[in-house]
Amino acid sequence: MSGDPSEFDAQRLYGVMTALVCCNDGDLIDDPACFPCSADSRAFWLDARDMIAAIRTDYDYVASPEFTDSIAGKSDQYVTTATRMAAQKSAEYKSDFDAAIQDALNSDRIFDLIPTSAHAGLREILAEINA
Repeated sequence: MSGDPSEFDAQRLYGVMTALVCCNDGDLIDDPACFPCSADSRAFWLDARDMIAAIRTDYDYVASPEFTDSIAGKSDQYVTTATRMAAQKSAEYKSDFDAAIQDALNSDRIFDLIPTSAHAGLREILAEINA
């Protein structure tokens, strides 16, 4: 994904991109001075940014596979209490999401946190970066 020595490699670009998205500064990826990727890969990075930003914006721990698995087969009272507690910890879960998306090249943790409907798209992005 890179050719010019002033450009970062794909793994480093992924780190920069996810850090910018997690800081709500993903629009800086539009600026070549802030995001030094090759011109022919810019569309990929913009699409990747948009997808990750959308997943992050829509993120709800209660809808995650991890939470769903944790309440499977539990009583209604348990589910109600667990859901209420999860809502109270939403900032903590968002922080966990941010760490997981930034580490997605090294760990599959993010797939426990995002809806299964988003898995294929994220796996495609990660495979392209690792290629």
